[in-house]
Amino acid sequence: MRQRLLGYLVIVLVTAAVSLLAQYQWHANVVVAQGNHVARARAETRTSARQVEQQLSSIYENLRTLASLPSLRGIDRHAKNLSTEARTTFQQIYNNLAVRVAVSEVYVLPIDFNPGKFDPITLKPEEPIIRFDHLIVNATADLTFAQRQLQPEQVADTEVEGPAEVEEFAYRDMARQMAVLQATYPNLRDIKDLDFPMISGEEVVTCDNSMFILTGKDADRSGVVFSVPFYGRDGVLRGAVSAIVLTNALKNLLPAGHLGMVNPQTQYAVFGKDIAAMDGAAQSARLGKPLAKLFYSEALPLSIGGASEKWTLWAGLPNAAFESSLEKQAIDNARMFNLIAVAVLAAIGALAFTFYMRGLDARFAMVESNRLAREAQDAGALVAVHAGEMQNLNAEVSRLNTELSGNLSALRDAQDEIIKKGRQSQLANLIAIVAHEIRNPLGSVRNSTFLIRRKLGRAADDVAPQLDRIESGISRCDALIGQLLDYAQHARLMPARFDVERWLTQVVKNQADRMPSYLEIELALGHTEATLFADSAALTRVVRNLMENAEEAVTHAKGKHGAAAARLLISTRSTGRGIEIEFKDNAAGMNAETAKKALEPLFTTKSFGAGLGLPSAQKMVEAHGGGLDLMSMPGKGTSVTIWLPLEGKDQAA
Repeated sequence: MRQRLLGYLVIVLVTAAVSLLAQYQWHANVVVAQGNHVARARAETRTSARQVEQQLSSIYENLRTLASLPSLRGIDRHAKNLSTEARTTFQQIYNNLAVRVAVSEVYVLPIDFNPGKFDPITLKPEEPIIRFDHLIVNATADLTFAQRQLQPEQVADTEVEGPAEVEEFAYRDMARQMAVLQATYPNLRDIKDLDFPMISGEEVVTCDNSMFILTGKDADRSGVVFSVPFYGRDGVLRGAVSAIVLTNALKNLLPAGHLGMVNPQTQYAVFGKDIAAMDGAAQSARLGKPLAKLFYSEALPLSIGGASEKWTLWAGLPNAAFESSLEKQAIDNARMFNLIAVAVLAAIGALAFTFYMRGLDARFAMVESNRLAREAQDAGALVAVHAGEMQNLNAEVSRLNTELSGNLSALRDAQDEIIKKGRQSQLANLIAIVAHEIRNPLGSVRNSTFLIRRKLGRAADDVAPQLDRIESGISRCDALIGQLLDYAQHARLMPARFDVERWLTQVVKNQADRMPSYLEIELALGHTEATLFADSAALTRVVRNLMENAEEAVTHAKGKHGAAAARLLISTRSTGRGIEIEFKDNAAGMNAETAKKALEPLFTTKSFGAGLGLPSAQKMVEAHGGGLDLMSMPGKGTSVTIWLPLEGKDQAA
């Protein structure tokens, strides 16, 4: 009996020691993984901070450029003495701001601006000296983006019906900002090295109804006013150049849902979609302070040249973000596997020891009962029994070894997947940094080319081909950068309900106006009356991307083979998986190997391009819970179908 108890005690002690060792290894791996997770989050936050700084600095630099124009220093109350060239410069910079950072409007304001005061000249309440808003005003007008850019006077003359464009709230905030500038920067000598300040206000309802006409929500036309002062020739403060940026546009600057952009002085904050789910996160973010109870949180000051108000990029991740990560799951799975393996081995050891002790007991009993010839016979039978039991034990051990091998293979696959996702994240961060570093110089080149053409006047005809090639190259590079950013940025969807076919009709019409006349575009609607709850702006980029791909394919086929007609058929239909939108062209098509690689990032057959068009489109529709199918055959064209899950009528109501 003592020998039996001692054997079981040894098995228990060995099992406990190995289990403690497995638990210690698990804890050490968790600590290392937590440190890596926080380090990656910090690095991503700093990358995001640089991106946001570049966008806000772009707003500041363009407003400062306008405030520094010589023609602005002597401008009269109603801009009657502002030259045509100066107006054109204002319009070009406004167009650039609207395209790059979604600025809605740009105003020039007098220092004594009072919207509640009557103007004896205009016989109306006081208005800004001059404003540029032709890209958003009269939002219901049937005008393309290009028409708004090139023919601003036509926008104002267009008679439209729709909700009123409310300006009083923004005007009041602008008047308040004029008072702040008068009190803090009344003279040019108060500014060091022409480092003009930029101030902002609280969130107000603006007159930008671009999204409000679709949703009817004031939140979709609310934004913030940024102002930079300008001075007269005597160095005395004359007014400010102000820009309105919608809150939704500032949200688009945030690369991830756990980030927020905050001005602690005004309590104005823009939050990603994940911050509201974290208890206490919004309050801490508004104060510009990290939240200690989160797994990761920090508040990074943003460096915006000349901004007298200090903006902060707030970031926070709950413990659940780490617990649900693939790395943590792999560590937990490894611990579970180790504990199960220890338990199985302990059970096998105990079973083997039991069989052994039982065998000894039986043998001793036989020796005592019969010392004659039957002892040898019984001993042989006992050996046979032991052999059978050992055979069964060996079979059980073999089965457990097979299961162990399968679990190790699954663990290796999980580790490979973690490494793959890490490399994709690093590639996306690298693409985003390169794209943003290139885009700023491109904007300067575009502005410089425009000003050169204006300065040369008629003499520009001698260098027109060279200037045209510069502008064409800038447009191609800008489109390529757009593809890089679409692929690199994390999904930050802003969903809203809208009618699919009404939206698609408008997008196709606007894009068709930009395409060559020889391309026949047919839109075949399935009359599904479907409603989507999705980010219409993001899906608009997907549709434009696929139409541009089709245009390039059929244009190449037309030039190479002399095809009689280049056609693109866009159709919709409702299926079991949702709404399907198919883009079918009659180009040369692709062989099976090329079609298989077409959805891989950085693969392209074009002489110019990044190979991210289709991968970006696929990534965006998958972020909406849908997918993308591609079918192509040599000589029979290419068909790309995107599908999105539908929201039923009851839900839409």
